[in-house]
This record gives sequence, C-alpha cells and structure tokens, in this order.
Amino acid sequence: MVNLITNGSFEIGQDPGVNINLGFNSTAINNWVVTDDNIDYVGSDWQASDGNRSLDLDGFEPGAIAQSFNTIIGQNYLVTFDLAGNPVGDPNIKTMRVEAGGQSAAFIFDTTGKNRGIMGWDRRSWEFTATATQTTLQFRSLTNGTAFGPALDNVRVEAALPTINLRVTPVSVTEDGATNLVYTFTRTGGNLTTPLDNVNFTIGGTAGFNSDYIQRGAASYTATTGTVNFAANSATATVTIDPTADTLVEPNETAILTLNNG
Repeated sequence: MVNLITNGSFEIGQDPGVNINLGFNSTAINNWVVTDDNIDYVGSDWQASDGNRSLDLDGFEPGAIAQSFNTIIGQNYLVTFDLAGNPVGDPNIKTMRVEAGGQSAAFIFDTTGKNRGIMGWDRRSWEFTATATQTTLQFRSLTNGTAFGPALDNVRVEAALPTINLRVTPVSVTEDGATNLVYTFTRTGGNLTTPLDNVNFTIGGTAGFNSDYIQRGAASYTATTGTVNFAANSATATVTIDPTADTLVEPNETAILTLNNG
C-alpha cells in the first residue's frame, strides 16, 4: 500500500545532532510543520524506531506537528505510527493525541523500565474518514508540565481496505419451497461512495450448480468459485441460491459460500 505521508520517519531535514528544539511554525523537518509551541527533533540522544531520527512531542512544553496530504471524501484511512516516551524524566505515563478530519484519538505510553537504548517502541493504529480533498494529520502532546513527552516515529497513512462479512438467511430451505437461501455480503470501511468489484468467494457443498440449484446476484459464478460487485453507495450485495425441484428421493444437499482471504 502507498504511504500518503512523506518523510514519515523524519529522516530528512536539518541535522538534529543529539537533539534540537524546533519552535512554532518550524519547517526544519521536511514536509512537516510544528503547529503548537515546540518539539524536540531527536538524533543520537536515543534509539529511533526507524532510521536514526525521531521526535519528542514535548520541547520545553507540549507541542504538535502536522502534515497535509490529498484524500478522497468518504474514504477511510489507516494511520499507523510507532510510539514511545522520553525515558529521562517524569511522568512515566506519556499521553498524546492524533487528529485528522475533525476526528481524534488519545494514546498513552508507559516508560517504566525504559531507557535511551531500549525505548520499547510500540506500533499503534487509528482510522479516520476523510471529510475533504486535503486532510491534515496532527500529532499533539497531552503531557503537560514537563519537557519529557511522548516520542514519535515511523508514521504511515494508507487507504483503509474494506472489511467484508458474509451471512446466510435462512440456514436451510426445502427444495420445492417458496423461500430461498440468501447470502448477504456486507462491506464496512473503505470508501462506500465508490463501487467495489470482484469480491471473491468459493463454493462448496454437495448440491450441484445448475443441476440442483440456480443462483441470482453474483457477478460471476461457477461450480467452485464466484464474485460479487458492490454498487456505489451500497454496503451490501446478495447472492440468492434457488433450489431446483425434482421428483428424485435424495438426502439433504448443501450449497456453501465462503469468502476468500484477502
């Protein structure tokens, strides 16, 4: 997946040496801007998560840093980042907030037992839905009254893939009944306003396609595999399994649709 963030590990910018303080509106880190008070741009002072540089979101007081990037309205985006904390001073519990598209979430990190050589970087994630064609992602320290704040590195933003779920109702029908099996595919996440095509599934069971049943609703369907398409602004797609009545006496038969992984 394409990372929409440029210089997400803060490797390109002014040489921080051990560390340097960057004030409000500083653009010393390429593609980023300090958006509140000040932060520390950390070089050799401690172990980075990715590369050789990282941030302390508390400079002399709590600060914030941000980057803007193009987005699609209605699309869900996955933000991932590595979180630790300045282990040199109190408090042990470091708190920060990630913000984008008018949405936000708070994260904490406990520096107990950590040191400059063993920072304990932890991968965190958060999703937001874009509300504009350009979105600003901001990381803000909530650790007040100290110069020892949350540490940040290895930021990524990617378009979130939708999650597909599948259920069938009812679970059984009679061969010559008026009710059919209806498999409902439901998507969550991603961008609901755009179509989603070629969601794959496999077909199993003892019933034979065309000999024991027909289907309606699939974009493609064979004896073993099939696909469904989601229309724009639609969260569901359905496949109906309609048993074919005959006069043969035979045991119960099954037609089982299963989502493919990925």
